Amino acid sequence: MPKTKISLGLSAYGYDWDVTHHKGDTLAWNATPALISRTHATPKWDSATSSPYFNYKATDGSSHVVWYENDHSVGLKAGLAKTKDFASVSVWALGLDNPSYWDAITTGFSAKTQKLHKR
Repeated sequence: MPKTKISLGLSAYGYDWDVTHHKGDTLAWNATPALISRTHATPKWDSATSSPYFNYKATDGSSHVVWYENDHSVGLKAGLAKTKDFASVSVWALGLDNPSYWDAITTGFSAKTQKLHKR
């Protein structure tokens, strides 16, 4: 398939994994900062996936890990699409985002070079 027919999928959400009860729920891009603030979590960076994550304890005592996207990770992934000459990026799902999400995509496409770490 020609690269110009490929659209790189970008998520406007993350996953909040309850590792105690072995279940997960989606977490909208625009809801992530409030969860970080409410749980006093410290975001960390996984260079293998170029993605942020954080851990927290819920009020019921369960342990959680949240994998999500932020401005930096979305910019890197949009930059990868540009570097690889893909046709575009696709977003799932509209309405879970906010203006900073689109700014990150724009920044990624306009950057001269991007480096995405691979697993």
